[in-house]
Amino acid sequence: MARDLSEITDDYCRDNYGHTNWGYLDTYTKEELADKSKYDIEDGKVFWYVETSIESTDYSNPGDQHDG
Repeated sequence: MARDLSEITDDYCRDNYGHTNWGYLDTYTKEELADKSKYDIEDGKVFWYVETSIESTDYSNPGDQHDG
C-alpha cells in the first residue's frame, strides 16, 4: 500500500531531528517563526529542533497524569 506524504515527512523528520514535530510553513504565524534558531525550513515545511507535541509532556506530577 502506498504511503502518503505526511508519513514520508514524518520518517524524514524522525531520521534527521529525532522526532516528528514538523508542520507546513503557511500554517504558522510570524510570531511563531520569530526565533529562527528553533527550526529549519525545507520545501515549505518547518522542522522544529525540539519536539513539542503531547508525546514529550512530562507526566511525573500526579496532578498532570492522563488516562489513555
